[in-house]
Amino acid sequence: MPMAADDPLDPPSAAPDHPNGRADDGGDGSRIVSAGGAGGPDPRAPWRLLARVLVGLEAIAPLAFALFGLVQLLTGGSVVQRNETMLVVLLAVVGLALLYVAYAVGHGRKAVRTATLLWQALLVLALVPAMWGAGQQALGLGVLILAVVTGYATVRATSDL
Repeated sequence: MPMAADDPLDPPSAAPDHPNGRADDGGDGSRIVSAGGAGGPDPRAPWRLLARVLVGLEAIAPLAFALFGLVQLLTGGSVVQRNETMLVVLLAVVGLALLYVAYAVGHGRKAVRTATLLWQALLVLALVPAMWGAGQQALGLGVLILAVVTGYATVRATSDL
């Protein structure tokens, strides 16, 4: 005997909706609801993808330096192992945190917007003047453009429509 529908809009099914599970969606799985409540694709999706990719790319540098430092530690190439260990751990934490931020921005979580924008500001303030002073104006301008585009994409990806 079929059970009654647990939601008046749902057709009767053999099992009621579970509060932690998937709701009945009519079988085709095409129920898409944007932030505005109307059907259709989310207009923030391209910004989320762009922000996720750019922040993920920024995570590669500290993770690569952490891996290089770990190799130096293991092969005995470091001068002061205590300092090298601290630097490897710090770079690994920063790289993993940036990977988490990339993941969260890709899902549109507003809580990581500040972390992303702070990281972009730190990149600009720490790298661009040093690169400019060293005669690497093109590289400094590239970092500046990367930081501005990533910051803009993050704000667009996590903002209300």
